[in-house]
Amino acid sequence: MSRGAEIRQLREGSRLRLSDVAAEAGISVSQLSLLETGQRTLTLEMYAELVGAVGKAAQAREEEAARLQAEMGFGARTAAGTATATTETQRTQRTAEAMG
Repeated sequence: MSRGAEIRQLREGSRLRLSDVAAEAGISVSQLSLLETGQRTLTLEMYAELVGAVGKAAQAREEEAARLQAEMGFGARTAAGTATATTETQRTQRTAEAMG
């Protein structure tokens, strides 16, 4: 699997949109799409940056979800689903750090 495909899999596994990750990474949605599909070369440095961006975007989404749940009176039962995405993101970040 290519690095771009790994980023796409990580992003989709975290249930993030292209725009979520692109904004966090400071690149355009079209550029991220081209990187994910292999139409543009993805350097190891950019790969590590994108893994970090996925992690930050996922964390921001989880924090927003927790805030909304607290406002609406929901408990931790839905937090388990977001914890799985965070674990996958952290695993990929460690892999990127080990490669770089």
